Amino acid sequence: MEGAFVESISLLSSSSLFFLLSLTLILFFLLFKFSWLRARKIYRALKSQGIVGPPPSFYNGNLSEMRRLTKEAKMIRAQLGGDGDQSMTQDYAKALFPYLHQWRKTYGMFV
Repeated sequence: MEGAFVESISLLSSSSLFFLLSLTLILFFLLFKFSWLRARKIYRALKSQGIVGPPPSFYNGNLSEMRRLTKEAKMIRAQLGGDGDQSMTQDYAKALFPYLHQWRKTYGMFV
């Protein structure tokens, strides 16, 4: 009697394990589909219409480039006289979003 009980428990645990593994794979595929494949499809559609921009990386898009350009802009502002500079008040978009300014220079006004 105990042997049948042990077999049923091992069968149950293996079927539960298979179910959890299947569920995990399905969730991973959906996450991949909606986070990466959809973004690539949109990027290609925009590029085919002539709207180009920086290509995103897999995990964080363009965040690393945005951080780098923001850090460079802060260093340049610090060298030119700090944050209270008059040029910042005249062109605040360039000071707040230096990556957009750089991308517009590189890719055109559609970015």
